[in-house]
Amino acid sequence: MAEIEKRSIVLTKELAKKMDRYALQKHISFSSSIRAACELLIAGASSSNSTISVNFNSEEILLLTKVSESSLKSKEEILKECFSSAIAAVVEKIAKDKDFISQLNKKL
Repeated sequence: MAEIEKRSIVLTKELAKKMDRYALQKHISFSSSIRAACELLIAGASSSNSTISVNFNSEEILLLTKVSESSLKSKEEILKECFSSAIAAVVEKIAKDKDFISQLNKKL
C-alpha cells in the first residue's frame, strides 16, 4: 500500500457535492476520489496526449443517457462514435472554408 501523507483541503460546496457523487458512483471513498482527480489532473498536465473535459447541460446528459441505455453502449462509446462520425464533416468544412477564403483573396 502506498504511503499516505495527510493534507488539508478546502472545496466549494458544489465541487464537494460532485466529488461525493463521483465517489458513490465508483464505490470508493471521498479521499480516493480526490486522489484520483489529482492524479488525472497531473497526468493530463504532463502528457502531450491530455484528457479533454466536456461539460454537458442537464438536457444533453439526459439525451446521452437515453441513447446509451437504448443502444446498450456506454456513454463514452456513444461520444467516441459521435466524434468519429462528426470529425470528417468538420475537416471537410474547414477545407471548404479555406478554399472559399483562398478564392476570395484571389478576387481581391
